[in-house]
Amino acid sequence: MTYSITGLSYLIVFLVLGYLAHRFFQYWKKEKDTISKLWFYFAVTIEIFVFIKVIGGLFFANNPAFLKITLDAAAFIQAFALATLAYLLAYIKFPRISPWVAFIPVFILGLIAAILTAIIPFNPFLEPSRAINWGLPSGMISFATSVLRVFLFTTIFIPLIIVHFPQIKTSKD
Repeated sequence: MTYSITGLSYLIVFLVLGYLAHRFFQYWKKEKDTISKLWFYFAVTIEIFVFIKVIGGLFFANNPAFLKITLDAAAFIQAFALATLAYLLAYIKFPRISPWVAFIPVFILGLIAAILTAIIPFNPFLEPSRAINWGLPSGMISFATSVLRVFLFTTIFIPLIIVHFPQIKTSKD
């Protein structure tokens, strides 16, 4: 069995996010509100995303076909995670508008990014340093996928940070 440093890194992230997911679960049990439930759903979804990467990086580091499958599967999970955050953002900032108005377009764009990821002919391999090189080819589809992902992350995370910024001052735990 050949493991990779990339897989070990994902394992550390998995453990840390497991603690975060546990904290969000405790918060959800305590508060019983939609916001805490959505944060918990997001944390669990990201845990699944990272778990897929852990399995590929630790147990299948020398199997390019399996590593490509982990990339594709993780992209679909990532689409759902980003859509969950878009729903959360709409729920908090625009309570009079249905949060599905934010969820559906982000989920569709995330699915487009996931489909483009599945189309891209990645060539992952294990480098001598034991790190996984994902072998992203240059080209228009790779560039479009990267731009779409950056667009999704920035249009969701920046407003979410701005919305939660005032809570940093008042938070006790």
